[in-house]
Amino acid sequence: MKLTYRPKIVGLFTIVVLLILIFFGGAHFHKDQIWPFGEGYYLVIKDIKKYGINYKEEKKKIAEEKKKIAEKKRKAAEKKRKADELKKFDKNKMYYWIIGDSGAFGYLPRLSCLKHKNHIFLTNGLGQVDGDSIILLHNKEFSEYVISSKVIKIETLNLPS
Repeated sequence: MKLTYRPKIVGLFTIVVLLILIFFGGAHFHKDQIWPFGEGYYLVIKDIKKYGINYKEEKKKIAEEKKKIAEKKRKAAEKKRKADELKKFDKNKMYYWIIGDSGAFGYLPRLSCLKHKNHIFLTNGLGQVDGDSIILLHNKEFSEYVISSKVIKIETLNLPS
């Protein structure tokens, strides 16, 4: 007796096996998507169990809190680094600091010289105020050069042709 249904069963079995392989292969290669039995599916279930049904908002809040904590740690480390740098200054040596952009407004001094312990600060800035000045260093001497802040129209200038 010849079995005629055997190739049909083998073909059907092959199709079922291929569909199962495609399903699990898709779950494996699409981990970020929510495939049943895929990694993303289990992560979502885990998050729902841990944070509740509004897990996305809770995870966002936790991430923001972690970010704030990391920023505080970074600021503390930066403050410590700056304090360590300040300790490197020799107390018996004079330091001269030239600082610009200190006179951006009319009520600020155009030029100032401040002294604190072994540090001398020369500050100046331009604020489009008549009497603005700049600091010049020439032959180891500091000078002040007062400039005009008046607006000059280009068409009044005699430019060579």
